[in-house]
Order: sequence, then C-alpha cells, then structure tokens
Amino acid sequence: MSKNKKIIIILFIALFLIGDVWLLLNSRLKCKLIYGKNICIFYEMMETINSDSEKSDFKKAMQLCAEMENVPKKDSCFEYIAEVVSTYDKEKAKEACENIQGFDEANSQENCYSRIEYVNDLPNSYLDEAAGFTIRYPADYLVDTSYKYEGLGPDKNISGVKFTIPETLALGTNLSSYDTGVSVEIIPAVRNCNAGLFIYGNTDVQTINENGIYYSFASTNEGAAGNFYEEKVWALPGTHPCLAVRYFIHSTNIANYPEGTISEFDRASLIKQFDKIKHSLTVQQLSFFENLSCKEMYNNIENDIKNANYCEADSDCDILILGGEYIDWGCYHFINKAVDKDQFYKKMDIYSKQCSEMIDLCVPAPAVQCLAHKCVSVEEE
Repeated sequence: MSKNKKIIIILFIALFLIGDVWLLLNSRLKCKLIYGKNICIFYEMMETINSDSEKSDFKKAMQLCAEMENVPKKDSCFEYIAEVVSTYDKEKAKEACENIQGFDEANSQENCYSRIEYVNDLPNSYLDEAAGFTIRYPADYLVDTSYKYEGLGPDKNISGVKFTIPETLALGTNLSSYDTGVSVEIIPAVRNCNAGLFIYGNTDVQTINENGIYYSFASTNEGAAGNFYEEKVWALPGTHPCLAVRYFIHSTNIANYPEGTISEFDRASLIKQFDKIKHSLTVQQLSFFENLSCKEMYNNIENDIKNANYCEADSDCDILILGGEYIDWGCYHFINKAVDKDQFYKKMDIYSKQCSEMIDLCVPAPAVQCLAHKCVSVEEE
C-alpha cells in the first residue's frame, strides 16, 4: 500500500472518530464549543423562563444566570427574567433585578426596576422567533403582523410588525389614528445595519446612545395638503437580520379646522408612550452570521467597531482589548465606554472558531483621549 493511501485511510478514520465523538456530546456542550458558554446559557435560560407562570421555572432560570461569567451579558440575563416574570410576580421580578451587578452602564438595578414597573403599561407581548426579537405594547393598540413599510418607493417595501394607536388616543385632536404608531422592521442579508436603509433620501444618520445601547438614528419630516408626517428610526447595528424601530406620526394642520372644534395632540405624551414600547424591545438573535462567509463576518464586526467609536469628551472613551483569540481585529480598539463590549466578544468568538488563523503578537494598549469626536491614542495629538 502506498504512503499516500495510508495517510488518506488514517485521516478518514480520524474524521470518523471525531464525528462519533461529536454525536455523543449533549446539545449544551455542543453549543458551548460553537458559541461560547455565556451565549448558550442565556438561550437555555430563555427556554426555561416563560410569561405563563405554569410553564416557567424561575429557580432554574436564576441558577443559569448565576453560572455565567461576570460580563454585561450576565446582567442582561437577570434583567430578562425580571421583565418576563413581572407580568405575574413582581416580587420575583425584583429578586432578579437585585442580582444585577452593573458590569456596564447599560444594565443597573435602577434601570431594571424601571422596566418592570412600566410592564403594567405594556401588558401585551409580541414575539418574532424568526427575526429574533420580543417587544411589548399597550393592550388597546392594534397589531398588524402583515405590515409593510412602503415609503422607499416601488418594490422596496420593508416587512415587519406595526402597533397602531387606538382611535380613542386621537379623538378630538389633529392626530391621525389611521397610521400613527410604532413598528419593528426587518431587512435581511445586509452587511451594515443602519437607519439610512429605512429612510428615503439622503438623510443624516447619527450614532446615538440611549441607556447604554447605541443605535443608528435618522429622522424625516414632510408636509403635504394639510398633513404632516414625522418619522424617526432607530436601527440596531450588528443585528442579523437588520432590525429597526420606527415612530410614524401623522397629524393634520389644526388651522384647517373651525376654531375650538379640535385641539392639538399631546406630542410629548405620545413620544413618552412610544419610548416605552421601543425600550421594551429585546433582541434574542443567536446566529449572528448565518449564511455569511468568513470575509462577510469579519467586515460586519469591523464595521460595528468603527460605529462604536464616538465621543464628546475624554471621559467617554474606553479601550476594547483584543489580541489572543481576537487578534484578527488587532490588539485593541478605541470605543465609547457606554457600548457593550460583550457584543463584540461573542461575535468574535463565533468568527475565531470558524475562520481565524492569526498569531497573537500584541503590545500593551496606549492611553486614550477624545479628539474631533473620535477616541484616539494620546500619541496621535
């Protein structure tokens, strides 16, 4: 038998044995090997906790969160439990909030308490398993699961779900209840999820931070024939498919009505209610890079890192330490301190297990400062 044939037979036997070992592993261990411990525990917790108290195992869910490493995702785990169980047991919800340690600014016990308090205002919950998100909404809002946004022109509709205000909210005012509402919209297979994809025209797109979560934001205002249309879009960079929340506010010119017949709608109150709906959005996407090549994965993460670099002062700046298994993106990057670093690490974990061939040759990161609204090395003055 030739040497080459022997090598082929040995490789075949080795692959066969590896395949047998893989089949013997339980699903939880397989998940950890592919996605990492924290992500897998989080999704196991989601399967354990339920808005139906009879189908929920609160104790097991809490134990799962406690097993996670001390990273921001651990706080998110307890906050998720708190929000779900708050619909039927406020004391258990508060217990979950009390376990939050505040590993970053996005999660704190105070924010958790606030979220469970307004659950009473948003008693209904909508889950989209395919797109990977859950959102809450008021009981009297109308839900359109076949909604399509048509503002981008022919053959450019965006699918999603819309929550339209009830007629009673607009009664006696210049607000239209026909199409005013909040929608969650979905664009599949895009490499750079940003608000500009959801707004017509050359709109100014900004990176903004709300409660430690950074969004790609854009807005537009139009008026025609006595009607005013205000749109605001918050896209979530790094989501796959790309997710965005849209506020659509349609009002009419109050000057066109006989004096005293209607009143100006309470815009501040409406925005406050819309904000509650937006902040209740929970993204549960696991397969960040499904059907993407290694190059597309890399570019997606690199773009997210770029979007995370923004600041107003030196105190806004932080360092994302890389190297090691994350060396593909260098040794470090400068980002805003409010950005959740864990979102980068968990994506890089997936990439490194499938694509990385780099060698770690890093030196320590330098000091950082804010210059022209970007975090840079002190050496770059």
